[in-house]
Amino acid sequence: MTAIRLLKLIACRGFIPTLGLALDALMRPMLYHCLNKQTFVRVIAFLRLNYFVHIAKPRTFNEYILNKQLFRIDPRASVIADKYLVRAYVANLGLGHLLNELYYATDDPETIVFADFPKPYVLKANHGSGMIRIVTEQDAARPSELLAMCRKWVKTSYNISRHATERHYDSIAPRIIIEQLLRNEDQTPLLDYKFYCFGGHVEFISIVDNTQGIPLVSVYNRTWAKLSFGLYNTQLQTSHFKPPVLEEMIGIAETLSAGWDFLRVDLYLLNRRQIVFGELTFSPGGGMMHFRPPKYDFLYGEKLIHARNRVCK
Repeated sequence: MTAIRLLKLIACRGFIPTLGLALDALMRPMLYHCLNKQTFVRVIAFLRLNYFVHIAKPRTFNEYILNKQLFRIDPRASVIADKYLVRAYVANLGLGHLLNELYYATDDPETIVFADFPKPYVLKANHGSGMIRIVTEQDAARPSELLAMCRKWVKTSYNISRHATERHYDSIAPRIIIEQLLRNEDQTPLLDYKFYCFGGHVEFISIVDNTQGIPLVSVYNRTWAKLSFGLYNTQLQTSHFKPPVLEEMIGIAETLSAGWDFLRVDLYLLNRRQIVFGELTFSPGGGMMHFRPPKYDFLYGEKLIHARNRVCK
């Protein structure tokens, strides 16, 4: 991590949360192998969230997510977390037109001819996060490098490699996916709209903005009023335009999350008008998503418990 990026993180998150992130990165591998799963989660969560979590009887949003990960994984979670199989899930709900163009998918990297696809394109694995690369003309001219990367990806157990507890990733059969690279006509970066759905109802929306070199998150309600808390970072003063198709995006998110106690639906907006499906997330932040101030972690924990009671009736 460069000094500039470290300073940006401190300015964004504050010194104590950034210190917690650093300690997590240093200690996680050792703790993962030395402690039982519940103790490991409690220690790492304390470093990331700055409070002691109650996993067995959750009170907060994060505790609820951790409880699901450890004790009651929904068998559907491995389907919606699979970046390949989720396409069928979306299509079966009548929303196939929102899917980004898929050029190729395979469980055998040896079959990929990297020069065959329109460049630049997105090369990624389906069974985790962070295994992604934008392939340019120059990259495609180095197929041995791309092949070695894909071989490594398909052999990687995402959950174990990250020393995490998101067990639903363990059941996903690894694949390599090649998709169209989405770009706005004016070359501005795409904003990532994340709809937090409780019992199939959008409670709040966050926007992830990477224009400053680190992901900054702003939070809005259903009518696009700025909410008085931040996620991961201190509350931002920057405001984003209200999407002209916000109501349609909310409807899509609620269709995709129907029947779930909680699901985060990620959508992109291409050229401010075309909605494109991103992904579905069962456990945002691995259950360690930093609410600033933390009272909102408790507020949305209560909402999640009520949502589960409604869904399970």
